[in-house]
Amino acid sequence: MAQTRSGRRPSLEAIHAEIKRIEQRRERQKEVGGIIGRILFVVMAVMLLNIYVLRIATVSGASMEPTLRGGDVVLCSPLGYKPDYGDIVVTELDIGEGDLAKRVIALAGDTVDIDPGTGAVSVNGKVIDEPYIAEPIHEKPDMEFPAVVPRGRVFILGDNRNNSVDSRKEIVGMVPESTILGKVVFRIWPLGGFGPI
Repeated sequence: MAQTRSGRRPSLEAIHAEIKRIEQRRERQKEVGGIIGRILFVVMAVMLLNIYVLRIATVSGASMEPTLRGGDVVLCSPLGYKPDYGDIVVTELDIGEGDLAKRVIALAGDTVDIDPGTGAVSVNGKVIDEPYIAEPIHEKPDMEFPAVVPRGRVFILGDNRNNSVDSRKEIVGMVPESTILGKVVFRIWPLGGFGPI
Protein backbone atom coordinates (compact mmCIF):
# COMPACT_ATOMS: atom_id res chain seq x y z
CA MET A 1 0.00 0.00 0.00
CA ALA A 2 1.23 3.49 -0.86
CA GLN A 3 2.64 5.59 1.92
CA THR A 4 1.76 9.23 2.70
CA ARG A 5 4.34 12.02 2.27
CA SER A 6 5.26 11.74 5.92
CA GLY A 7 6.27 8.13 5.27
CA ARG A 8 3.32 6.63 7.14
CA ARG A 9 0.63 4.49 5.60
CA PRO A 10 -2.80 6.16 5.32
CA SER A 11 -5.32 5.21 7.95
CA LEU A 12 -8.34 3.07 7.17
CA GLU A 13 -10.58 6.13 7.65
CA ALA A 14 -8.54 8.11 5.10
CA ILE A 15 -8.85 5.27 2.57
CA HIS A 16 -12.64 5.09 3.12
CA ALA A 17 -12.91 8.90 2.78
CA GLU A 18 -10.96 8.79 -0.52
CA ILE A 19 -13.16 5.96 -1.86
CA LYS A 20 -16.26 7.96 -0.88
CA ARG A 21 -14.91 11.08 -2.67
CA ILE A 22 -14.25 9.02 -5.83
CA GLU A 23 -17.75 7.51 -5.70
CA GLN A 24 -19.33 10.95 -5.20
CA ARG A 25 -17.34 12.35 -8.16
CA ARG A 26 -18.56 9.44 -10.33
CA GLU A 27 -22.16 10.06 -9.21
CA ARG A 28 -21.88 13.76 -10.12
CA GLN A 29 -20.45 12.83 -13.51
CA LYS A 30 -23.35 10.42 -14.07
CA GLU A 31 -25.86 13.13 -13.09
CA VAL A 32 -24.24 15.67 -15.42
CA GLY A 33 -24.15 13.06 -18.21
CA GLY A 34 -27.84 12.31 -17.61
CA ILE A 35 -28.77 16.00 -17.73
CA ILE A 36 -26.77 16.53 -20.93
CA GLY A 37 -28.41 13.44 -22.45
CA ARG A 38 -31.90 14.72 -21.62
CA ILE A 39 -31.10 18.18 -23.03
CA LEU A 40 -29.80 16.63 -26.26
CA PHE A 41 -32.93 14.45 -26.51
CA VAL A 42 -35.22 17.48 -26.11
CA VAL A 43 -33.22 19.49 -28.68
CA MET A 44 -33.37 16.62 -31.19
CA ALA A 45 -37.10 16.10 -30.56
CA VAL A 46 -37.81 19.81 -31.11
CA MET A 47 -35.72 19.78 -34.31
CA LEU A 48 -37.55 16.72 -35.66
CA LEU A 49 -40.94 18.21 -34.76
CA ASN A 50 -39.93 21.46 -36.46
CA ILE A 51 -38.88 19.63 -39.64
CA TYR A 52 -41.63 17.02 -39.95
CA VAL A 53 -44.66 18.00 -37.86
CA LEU A 54 -44.88 21.74 -37.17
CA ARG A 55 -42.57 24.47 -38.37
CA ILE A 56 -42.33 27.92 -36.84
CA ALA A 57 -42.18 30.92 -39.17
CA THR A 58 -42.25 34.67 -38.64
CA VAL A 59 -44.27 36.78 -41.06
CA SER A 60 -42.21 39.52 -42.66
CA GLY A 61 -43.69 42.78 -43.94
CA ALA A 62 -47.25 43.81 -44.72
CA SER A 63 -47.96 41.61 -47.76
CA MET A 64 -50.50 39.39 -45.99
CA GLU A 65 -52.48 42.12 -44.22
CA PRO A 66 -55.16 42.12 -42.99
CA THR A 67 -54.97 38.31 -42.45
CA LEU A 68 -51.41 38.26 -41.06
CA ARG A 69 -49.20 41.15 -39.96
CA GLY A 70 -45.45 41.62 -39.96
CA GLY A 71 -43.96 40.01 -36.84
CA ASP A 72 -46.75 37.44 -36.44
CA VAL A 73 -45.32 34.05 -35.47
CA VAL A 74 -47.15 31.14 -37.08
CA LEU A 75 -47.04 27.35 -37.11
CA CYS A 76 -46.91 25.57 -40.47
CA SER A 77 -47.84 21.94 -41.02
CA PRO A 78 -45.57 20.22 -43.58
CA LEU A 79 -46.72 16.66 -42.81
CA GLY A 80 -48.06 15.19 -46.08
CA TYR A 81 -49.04 18.65 -47.29
CA LYS A 82 -50.23 19.17 -50.86
CA PRO A 83 -51.09 22.76 -51.88
CA ASP A 84 -54.78 23.61 -52.19
CA TYR A 85 -56.75 26.67 -53.23
CA GLY A 86 -56.90 29.41 -50.61
CA ASP A 87 -54.27 27.90 -48.31
CA ILE A 88 -51.79 30.28 -46.74
CA VAL A 89 -48.36 28.72 -47.16
CA VAL A 90 -44.80 29.54 -46.22
CA THR A 91 -42.18 29.06 -48.90
CA GLU A 92 -38.43 29.03 -48.40
CA LEU A 93 -37.75 31.10 -51.53
CA ASP A 94 -35.18 33.71 -50.54
CA ILE A 95 -35.81 37.16 -51.98
CA GLY A 96 -34.18 38.96 -49.08
CA GLU A 97 -37.31 39.14 -46.93
CA GLY A 98 -37.05 35.86 -45.04
CA ASP A 99 -39.60 33.09 -45.57
CA LEU A 100 -42.54 34.17 -47.74
CA ALA A 101 -46.08 33.74 -46.41
CA LYS A 102 -48.62 33.92 -49.26
CA ARG A 103 -51.97 32.52 -50.36
CA VAL A 104 -52.28 29.75 -52.96
CA ILE A 105 -54.43 31.03 -55.82
CA ALA A 106 -53.85 28.47 -58.57
CA LEU A 107 -52.35 25.01 -58.97
CA ALA A 108 -50.43 23.27 -61.75
CA GLY A 109 -52.39 23.27 -65.02
CA ASP A 110 -54.67 26.17 -64.01
CA THR A 111 -54.96 29.31 -66.12
CA VAL A 112 -54.67 32.52 -64.08
CA ASP A 113 -55.84 35.91 -65.31
CA ILE A 114 -55.90 39.37 -63.72
CA ASP A 115 -58.30 41.97 -65.13
CA PRO A 116 -56.24 45.18 -65.56
CA GLY A 117 -59.35 47.35 -65.13
CA THR A 118 -60.92 45.87 -62.01
CA GLY A 119 -57.97 43.93 -60.56
CA ALA A 120 -60.19 40.84 -60.31
CA VAL A 121 -58.35 37.52 -60.30
CA SER A 122 -59.79 34.59 -62.22
CA VAL A 123 -58.76 30.95 -62.32
CA ASN A 124 -59.82 28.83 -65.29
CA GLY A 125 -62.18 31.59 -66.46
CA LYS A 126 -63.99 32.07 -63.12
CA VAL A 127 -63.47 35.18 -60.98
CA ILE A 128 -62.56 33.97 -57.50
CA ASP A 129 -64.26 35.32 -54.38
CA GLU A 130 -61.62 36.95 -52.18
CA PRO A 131 -63.14 38.43 -49.00
CA TYR A 132 -59.68 38.32 -47.34
CA ILE A 133 -57.91 40.88 -49.57
CA ALA A 134 -57.11 44.44 -48.48
CA GLU A 135 -58.02 45.85 -51.93
CA PRO A 136 -58.05 44.75 -55.59
CA ILE A 137 -54.85 44.82 -57.64
CA HIS A 138 -54.01 48.26 -59.05
CA GLU A 139 -50.34 47.86 -59.99
CA LYS A 140 -49.16 46.38 -63.28
CA PRO A 141 -47.65 42.89 -62.97
CA ASP A 142 -44.25 41.89 -64.42
CA MET A 143 -45.76 38.93 -66.30
CA GLU A 144 -48.27 38.54 -69.12
CA PHE A 145 -51.76 37.29 -68.37
CA PRO A 146 -53.51 34.93 -68.82
CA ALA A 147 -50.80 32.51 -67.70
CA VAL A 148 -50.80 28.75 -67.22
CA VAL A 149 -49.24 27.40 -64.01
CA PRO A 150 -46.53 24.86 -64.94
CA ARG A 151 -46.37 21.34 -63.57
CA GLY A 152 -44.97 21.12 -60.03
CA ARG A 153 -45.62 24.81 -59.31
CA VAL A 154 -48.27 27.04 -57.74
CA PHE A 155 -49.35 30.65 -58.21
CA ILE A 156 -49.32 32.61 -54.94
CA LEU A 157 -50.47 36.13 -54.02
CA GLY A 158 -50.32 38.22 -50.86
CA ASP A 159 -53.66 39.38 -49.43
CA ASN A 160 -52.38 42.97 -49.46
CA ARG A 161 -52.23 42.90 -53.25
CA ASN A 162 -50.67 46.33 -53.82
CA ASN A 163 -47.92 45.79 -51.25
CA SER A 164 -46.82 42.23 -52.02
CA VAL A 165 -43.92 40.56 -53.81
CA ASP A 166 -45.55 37.40 -55.15
CA SER A 167 -46.08 35.32 -58.31
CA ARG A 168 -46.83 38.46 -60.35
CA LYS A 169 -43.19 39.50 -59.93
CA GLU A 170 -40.35 37.90 -61.91
CA ILE A 171 -38.27 37.61 -58.72
CA VAL A 172 -40.82 35.07 -57.38
CA GLY A 173 -42.80 33.76 -60.36
CA MET A 174 -44.65 30.48 -60.21
CA VAL A 175 -43.39 28.84 -57.02
CA PRO A 176 -42.03 25.24 -57.01
CA GLU A 177 -44.09 23.05 -54.69
CA SER A 178 -40.80 21.66 -53.36
CA THR A 179 -40.02 25.05 -51.74
CA ILE A 180 -43.25 25.11 -49.70
CA LEU A 181 -42.50 24.53 -46.00
CA GLY A 182 -46.15 23.87 -45.16
CA LYS A 183 -49.62 25.28 -44.66
CA VAL A 184 -50.06 27.99 -42.02
CA VAL A 185 -52.43 26.47 -39.44
CA PHE A 186 -52.01 28.49 -36.24
CA ARG A 187 -50.83 31.90 -35.02
CA ILE A 188 -48.91 31.76 -31.74
CA TRP A 189 -47.89 35.43 -31.53
CA PRO A 190 -49.08 38.02 -30.73
CA LEU A 191 -51.22 36.58 -27.97
CA GLY A 192 -54.13 38.80 -29.05
CA GLY A 193 -54.24 36.92 -32.36
CA PHE A 194 -53.52 33.49 -30.84
CA GLY A 195 -55.52 30.80 -32.60
CA PRO A 196 -56.10 28.86 -35.81
CA ILE A 197 -55.76 30.60 -39.18
